[in-house]
Amino acid sequence: MMERDNGEASREANNPSLRTNDPELLKELGIYAVYMNGTRRSMLPLEEDLSKNGEELMNYLKKQYHLE
Repeated sequence: MMERDNGEASREANNPSLRTNDPELLKELGIYAVYMNGTRRSMLPLEEDLSKNGEELMNYLKKQYHLE
């Protein structure tokens, strides 16, 4: 499965088969997938804020010290 930018999941036509059908391992994989998705979703806005703050700082320093 692939996740689109809007959060919807899409099933790809040529998904490989699972390496195991062990329910415990699949449950653990599911937990990791949920954890990683949550981490990714929380990091994207943080990255955008850091980038914006960095640009604002660069503009301030350029103006303050007459840099180009």
